[in-house]
Formats: sequence, C-alpha cells, structure tokens
Amino acid sequence: MRNVLAHGYDSLDPDRIRDAVEKNLPKLARDIREVVGQTD
Repeated sequence: MRNVLAHGYDSLDPDRIRDAVEKNLPKLARDIREVVGQTD
C-alpha cells in the first residue's frame, strides 16, 4: 500500500489515477517482479 500511495493512487480522480499508472508502469512492473521473486 505504501508503494500505491507513493505512486499517486491516493487520488480518486480516474484521470489522475490513469496518468499515474501510465507514468509508473515500468516501476510497477519492477515492483511486481520483486514481490513475486522474479528478475529481468
């Protein structure tokens, strides 16, 4: 949840959420791989 808030998902505005998701997709992908124990 800390990462979610850090990426700006604390906003409930769909446009802002979508922008935050698009800007942070590469970092999110890295975070997800780290969580599941995979590496590039």
